[in-house]
Amino acid sequence: MSMTFQVLPSNKNIPHYKEILELANLFVNNYLLKIGVNKNIALDVNVYNIKTSKSKIFTIEDAVVTDEESYAWFSVNNISGGTDCYFLKNNPIYAEIWEDDLHTNTKAQENKIIIRKNIDIGYRWLFRRSAGQPAIITLSYGMLAASLAKLTDGVIFSDDGAWDYTMLPAKSENFVEWYLSPELTENKDCKKIAQDCIGYLQNNKYN
Repeated sequence: MSMTFQVLPSNKNIPHYKEILELANLFVNNYLLKIGVNKNIALDVNVYNIKTSKSKIFTIEDAVVTDEESYAWFSVNNISGGTDCYFLKNNPIYAEIWEDDLHTNTKAQENKIIIRKNIDIGYRWLFRRSAGQPAIITLSYGMLAASLAKLTDGVIFSDDGAWDYTMLPAKSENFVEWYLSPELTENKDCKKIAQDCIGYLQNNKYN
């Protein structure tokens, strides 16, 4: 079972990996300090071909993946696991779903300008966390999504349980304030995910 965060950009700025890593490292380490963990972590990235799983030549100055034949793999140095990032093209069904949600989802209504811009732009990204990943990856994939959203004036969204659906879509500045904060969600599953992650991280159990 996997959980995902989608990033819906509202401009055509394509950030470089270096920009994403720097901002995500800041978000992750700020969260760790907030829960009393004085440990500075650093995210890293590699790029792979989807069909062959072979690594691709790239530099961190390159733009984040913008084709459907590649994916980026973000990890934390010396810790097992990671999160993969995919480029997705929007299609007519995607637009129809959002137009329906704009009538029923309060958070979508608050971000309708961004959502409609994203539909017109025609693409988005997806960060995936597979089951069994360590707590630091649960934290990191959310903060990576927040970083990419921040750099593209976009929003973060999930409808598969990655976080409280009633709080999404959300802008980066809101997301980083309440992601993995158990006191800020009424969703029992999300509350447990957050509490479990905090427990592991505070006990230095990163794997």
